[in-house]
Amino acid sequence: MSRRSQGKQNQQVAGPKLNQPTRRPQPQPARDHGLAEKPLSSFSEIYRAQRMEGPKVKIADILGKEFIIHSYVKRPSKFVAGQEYAAVQIELVNGGGKQYFETMATAVLDQLEKTAKAIPYRTTLQERQSAKSKGKYLTLA
Repeated sequence: MSRRSQGKQNQQVAGPKLNQPTRRPQPQPARDHGLAEKPLSSFSEIYRAQRMEGPKVKIADILGKEFIIHSYVKRPSKFVAGQEYAAVQIELVNGGGKQYFETMATAVLDQLEKTAKAIPYRTTLQERQSAKSKGKYLTLA
């Protein structure tokens, strides 16, 4: 192949043909990724929703007392790898404002998960004797 024919080949491959308008890519419509249907929350609203209101109370202080569970958040434990605990937002029925307690009791965690759609509801936190061992466990009743 001669240099002259190579040059013609390169010209044909290298650029557009003369006297023809170049095509410009058409702008694509913006994608909404399904966000147009639901309103977006701000970070501060989400972060505030995960924080608990009021003082943290000890379980011993609310044991056997009736309260209303308003919400709960499960979080990974900092002390026991691979386990979770729940921060539970409550309000005592006899007054006292919003408070919260934290627990890793598996029975309480399971009960909270199973009743999450029914929140808010009234309950008490009780300590019961285990039938399998000499230990005690916490449960909602």
